[in-house]
Amino acid sequence: GRVDSFVGLRNGMADGENITAVWFSRTVDQWRSWAWRGQDRSAAIASVKLILGLPDSTDASWPVPVNGTPAAPEEFKRGVLASDPLAPLIDSLEDPSGFVQSLELSGWRAAWLDIWSQPCESFKVLNAWAIAVEGTELQMMIDGGSTAQAEMTFTNTIQHPCNDRQLTRVFESHGFVVALNDVDGAYADGLIPDSQQGGTVIEHSTFLAGMMLIEGFIQNNGTAVLELAASDGSLTQVDPNSEIAVVWTHGTCVSRCQVLLDVIHDPPGPRIPIYAVDAKCYCCCWKGLQPVPPTWLVGLPDCPCSISVNRDGTPVNPDPSAWRNLGLGSQRYHPGAVFGMRSTCPTVNGGPGQQCCYDGAGGLLTVGGGAGTPDIVAPCGLWDIWSHSDEDVESWHYCSKAGMLDCYLFHRPPNNGNDCACNPTSHPHCTTPPNQQSCNCD
Repeated sequence: GRVDSFVGLRNGMADGENITAVWFSRTVDQWRSWAWRGQDRSAAIASVKLILGLPDSTDASWPVPVNGTPAAPEEFKRGVLASDPLAPLIDSLEDPSGFVQSLELSGWRAAWLDIWSQPCESFKVLNAWAIAVEGTELQMMIDGGSTAQAEMTFTNTIQHPCNDRQLTRVFESHGFVVALNDVDGAYADGLIPDSQQGGTVIEHSTFLAGMMLIEGFIQNNGTAVLELAASDGSLTQVDPNSEIAVVWTHGTCVSRCQVLLDVIHDPPGPRIPIYAVDAKCYCCCWKGLQPVPPTWLVGLPDCPCSISVNRDGTPVNPDPSAWRNLGLGSQRYHPGAVFGMRSTCPTVNGGPGQQCCYDGAGGLLTVGGGAGTPDIVAPCGLWDIWSHSDEDVESWHYCSKAGMLDCYLFHRPPNNGNDCACNPTSHPHCTTPPNQQSCNCD
């Protein structure tokens, strides 16, 4: 229930001897940072894994393979290792950002991190990140582990990382946040100008004008009220000389459909509300966010009517250039499916993908809960896997729990573009496909 450290990995190619991995570790009242002389990110992760005593079962959670040889990290401060001959000079500079970034561009063993660009102590920023992750882990536990994406969600009040005030207002958006009026002096931290960037490019102190918020704060330093609208239809106002915390998450329906179960209070400690998600509310909320007609299905490959199965029971990929991850079917999400495969990853990050499921003889399952369902976000890269969990998996979880699986299948229809024989033949969808009435939200 507590975040004690973060590992940051360089995204993209390094120049010369640039530092490629930084580890932030928390003690009682401070964060310390460490880095490695070598550039093998896998070795850095292996080091952290060894120091923290993490089991091998955690290896799949990292964005790079954990097959490097552990190496001892060195203290890292303001962009360079503490043993660097330029470290005393850098430490004496009030703003070393330009100097360190020039070193980085020249291939020096350095790495300038945006965390030092924040207008406050970096440990407060790291504390805010930790609180966000801890809150998400708690929500995952309350939801029964169904929320796989580590969303940057906040509940109740949060501490602003750059001052001592509590932020009591939180604005959550499913996608875009647009300023409805022009206010001089309205700025936001944590913006990216392109929704397709996947959170890889963060810009700070960017004027708010219809951009996408990953997570940050909007400051209104003007004299007029700043009016904001999110893509999910929610509205909010930011008063003059005030600010508001903003989170971007695919979990809008979770926040809309929370119900209070209990309040834990062990005096003199704080009151801790315990929430659950109403499954029917979530499924209906999700239904309202789905594009109709589902134009995103256009261009996805059609599932082969059958696949070959070897004598030892292993399936054969019909076309490795078109299909991937051929293996056993998931009995949780596709009960009755013996085999399953997905289409190769889309060329655009966050793009859709096809999924096909088969019976033991290699016949395509075309209807029912065992059939494969297309994904509006194909689970390929790390960010895509998180988004896929919110867009395609959580909705299955709550629609199934609410007895509205047909509603899910209406918006994620199993593919039968090759006009294969209905399978299983006894399923009612062989004669009557799921329809919009299955989403009964009255």
